[in-house]
Amino acid sequence: MSIRGPLAISASLLAIAAGSPAAAQNFYVGAGVETSVESELSALGTDYSNDLTMGSVLGGVRFNHSNFFFGAEGETSLFTEYDSDWSTASELDRVSRLRAIGGYDFGAFSAFGAVGGVWTEGELAGPGLADSADGTTWGVGGEYSINDRWDARLEYIHDEAEFDGGYEWQNSSVRAAAIVKF
Repeated sequence: MSIRGPLAISASLLAIAAGSPAAAQNFYVGAGVETSVESELSALGTDYSNDLTMGSVLGGVRFNHSNFFFGAEGETSLFTEYDSDWSTASELDRVSRLRAIGGYDFGAFSAFGAVGGVWTEGELAGPGLADSADGTTWGVGGEYSINDRWDARLEYIHDEAEFDGGYEWQNSSVRAAAIVKF
């Protein structure tokens, strides 16, 4: 599956936001820890169960218009711990995402949705096969504003990527993160 569609959506949203004179922009960075609630590698008609835990850094820009916001966010993993019942040789070294994000600010709490592309690196599909893949990602979550600078985030993220050789990776995870706003 190509990631061109989600990237085109992200670029379109940013162009609209940048052209809106009433939109205020906010930059932010953060760090989070994520653990899979269900991760599966499908290969040759067989599904294998996996566990993924990772820490990541993220950064983005938001454009606020009234109580609505939208923007773009990028992230990459700092560390991964990947266990598979398929092969002890399977590794997932890096997961990176680029997402369009949009939501509604209720005051101290905001809710959001995100969609975009995911890239994976590592010998997830087995020795001798592709060691990287791209696909799509989406998520929903909420942020609580601790003060003017700090937010706490909790979100559900779903990734799907296809490796050469007929391998498909699907991962659903929950991430908790701390966000610093500028």
